[in-house]
Amino acid sequence: MLHGGDSGAWAPLLREIAEYLNEYDDACEGNWFAASPSIINRIACDEENLRLIGLEIPETEEKCSEVGVVAALLERGNVVCLADPVQQVGPDHPNTFHAGVGKESELLDSCHITINPDRIEHGCIARIVGDVFLEWLNCDARLSWNSPYGTEMKMRQF
Repeated sequence: MLHGGDSGAWAPLLREIAEYLNEYDDACEGNWFAASPSIINRIACDEENLRLIGLEIPETEEKCSEVGVVAALLERGNVVCLADPVQQVGPDHPNTFHAGVGKESELLDSCHITINPDRIEHGCIARIVGDVFLEWLNCDARLSWNSPYGTEMKMRQF
């Protein structure tokens, strides 16, 4: 889950992180998905896309909510998304890695890693975040921790 900045500015970073993980996360078999706000909105407005992610089609003319789409994507796993819409779903979703890009002090409390974009070349951010995520994902201490969520790795999301 990516924290910080305005959603439009960080949408390309979501894609870069997903592409990096598709290349270097051997266990994912290329299934990482960048869920930008515009993609989440398109899924929410399309019945076929809703079916693809396993959401029930509302009986009313009102389309599925973006919050429901984010929740379904988090359950699917292998998704990189912005934290803003996820806050409504639940920021402490199990097996979720939080990366912050920015200088806001609240990022320090809510993220596993925080990067100051003024001190790191933008082209390196996705690689740094991806590498730290993969280390976190495979950390023996994290895997052996007696988590209330268990150690099931189905929900490998960002």
